[in-house]
Amino acid sequence: LCDRIAIMDGGRVIACDTPIGLIRSLNLEAVVSATVLSSSTPLTEQTLGAIAGVSEVSISGQNGNTQLKLHTSDAQASIVGLLSLANETGTTLGDLASTRANLENVFLSLTGRSYLQTDEPAAEAPPEPKRRRRGRSAT
Repeated sequence: LCDRIAIMDGGRVIACDTPIGLIRSLNLEAVVSATVLSSSTPLTEQTLGAIAGVSEVSISGQNGNTQLKLHTSDAQASIVGLLSLANETGTTLGDLASTRANLENVFLSLTGRSYLQTDEPAAEAPPEPKRRRRGRSAT
């Protein structure tokens, strides 16, 4: 829809390029995600970070529902490595998915925070005070 995009943070333009150029600037091809259903040996950021292509690891979750996110420059090698590691550690994975990098990843990488969009309408401006019209008298 557009040829160039500017990303602003704090009133300053911090990046400006084509959508593809901004995405390529991340050196990030994809994010591989999975849910740990069961594991005899916990997976750590260090062991996951050693998987081919992985540049960043995120482990989150609670109540036995652990989510893994691997930022990678080689999705295929990272998926193969994750499955191999899961096999070695007796880990059962679910919801294995790979998503390509997008402009939201670029924004998050450059600003360090995610874009929050609310479904609430913007606050309306208060109504202007009504002015009395002075009319001409017909006398």
